[in-house]
Amino acid sequence: MRRIDDNLISSVQDFLLPKGCNFDDERRNFIKELSSCDLLAVPGSGKTTALIAKLCCMAENLEIGDAILVLSHTNTAVEEIRKHLSKKAAKLFEYPHNVSTIQEFVDKFLAIPYYENKYKRGIEIIDKDRYDAEIQRILSRCWDRRILYCKHQFDFTSVRFISSFGEPRIGLGIEGSDISYKIPTTWRGNEDFNKQYVCNWLLKAKNEILEKGILHYDDCYYLAEEYIKEYPEIKSVLQKRFKYILIDETQDMQLHQLNLIDKLFYSDNCILQRIGDPNQSIYNAVTDTCDWLPRNPMYINNSLRLSKEIADVVNPFTLITGDDGTGKARFVVNGKNVLDSPILPTLLLFNEETMPLLKGKFKDLIERNNLQNTINGKKYGFHIIGWNAKISEPEFNIEKLRLDNIFPNTTKVTTSKTYDTISEFLQFSENETISQCQKTVFAILCHILRLSGVVDVNGRNFTIKTLLKQYKNNELIILNQTVFKISVAIKQNDFETAYKLLKQVVDSDLKSKFELQQNAYVDNFIGNTFVKYNNEEKEEEDSIPIKIGTVHSVKGMTHCATMYVETFFHNYECKHLIKKQNRGGFQPSPFFKDIVDKKSSRAKQAMKMLYVGMSRPTHLLCYASLKMNWSSDALKKMRESGWEIIDLTIDTVQNFV
Repeated sequence: MRRIDDNLISSVQDFLLPKGCNFDDERRNFIKELSSCDLLAVPGSGKTTALIAKLCCMAENLEIGDAILVLSHTNTAVEEIRKHLSKKAAKLFEYPHNVSTIQEFVDKFLAIPYYENKYKRGIEIIDKDRYDAEIQRILSRCWDRRILYCKHQFDFTSVRFISSFGEPRIGLGIEGSDISYKIPTTWRGNEDFNKQYVCNWLLKAKNEILEKGILHYDDCYYLAEEYIKEYPEIKSVLQKRFKYILIDETQDMQLHQLNLIDKLFYSDNCILQRIGDPNQSIYNAVTDTCDWLPRNPMYINNSLRLSKEIADVVNPFTLITGDDGTGKARFVVNGKNVLDSPILPTLLLFNEETMPLLKGKFKDLIERNNLQNTINGKKYGFHIIGWNAKISEPEFNIEKLRLDNIFPNTTKVTTSKTYDTISEFLQFSENETISQCQKTVFAILCHILRLSGVVDVNGRNFTIKTLLKQYKNNELIILNQTVFKISVAIKQNDFETAYKLLKQVVDSDLKSKFELQQNAYVDNFIGNTFVKYNNEEKEEEDSIPIKIGTVHSVKGMTHCATMYVETFFHNYECKHLIKKQNRGGFQPSPFFKDIVDKKSSRAKQAMKMLYVGMSRPTHLLCYASLKMNWSSDALKKMRESGWEIIDLTIDTVQNFV
């Protein structure tokens, strides 16, 4: 491939960027780079735009044998790349190139070919819910007391094939943790009741499902590993086809995915570039580490989204800083969004009595800064977010708040939008895949139960997981089949059919099973007939609409204003991160703009969530926290660190000096 020069970058930037905007040196250096490297880019840096610019330039400079493979973790990210490339680099969608999710790549190039060769038939479906239903079907016809006992010891649907030399084996989860369970006292010493017997039964069940062509997504990675093991020449085949491999949102990939890509393409024959921000690795269970360990890193430190005031708050929460060996961080968050009137980050203090005032105060701050009339306000909107959404306590507990406690009448979905009726829910939810459609349907059922005041045996609102536990064997199979039909209708934009089928589930199943009580909230939400909306026709009644969701639901998004509300996860965020020393004073804390390398596991988890959540807004960042979690000394340090403090419990602005 010919080198990429400034003239080519300039022609691409005129296509991608607003008039008068240019790529800075950080982005130009990455676009020009044609050797293996990793790019670490801060939130709001425009890394995906830089990647798209690089791909457009590469498409212009292609030579014979320069095939490009572009991978990302989610369909949303891939679609964004495809949308822009289709206008400027459509050739990248043609053979020999490939633009897809990593799952699609593994399915197409490894799992499906290997399966068809081994089983001499095609795969019927690759789907988690269909796979889980098949597991339940097999269990429903099993009367072995050992298996029935073990079914309550661990989740059979989490059992996976583990690639190994020799006989096939199984484990729990994709990483293959050991299957273990407690043997009842009365059965100890019974040779028939042993681990090998249970594992053999599970292995047989797994093979039965596999031979039918019903696969869990994780099964595809097992088949891929088996393909490489039996036919190692496939690595050479793929390396000869794809010379350039570019991976977006690398921090969201799991260890087995990263290892598979390395096994295939980490070679002198290929150029492998991985792009992302390891500090934003929050999707793969909330851990304090990231599976992605950057090699030969490049950095984009300038955030075009964040103001200096917000970037100065976010930067101390950076866990991976790219230390150059001298103690100086190479990966830092620099806010380059210059506002006409800088806005200080705001700490909102509340208690149980003033908790209902949070949303209103957030609106007051938006209005005070006239953000509702700005371009970003109209384009990106205003969001309230938190780490933990689901209620876990049967009774209200101020010491263990979740989003559902603070905003109890709000229906939250992955897009963090709220809906008044089933018709709206069906049409405006994030229904890009069958799996997302299924989640939408189950979310609707859970919301109906919530509106009806129906709770589980622990006195908690139903979740999808606890709802499904109410259905036994054939009941569950029938429900999943119906939900699958509804999901297919949603995916095909046949919302009227989806509504009719869903209403049948509510009328014939939900109402009888849970003895739903009629009330106006339920009746209004369900409706009598399907109502079709157009996005243009659906107007927000509120002059300043506020969307509510989890940090996970808004990752990758830009907001005009964000209010991060502390929620309980083993403790509140500030309690994880603000520790008092034995002799008075406080240990270094990111809240006080102190970057600290050594933190506990819980503290690191909190730092990652805060890093992602607080890096969404272009203009206004609010942080809402219970007043009881803050001492006067801690509040003084917050003020000294550049925070405005509003105490809702006395409804005045406090200057802690």
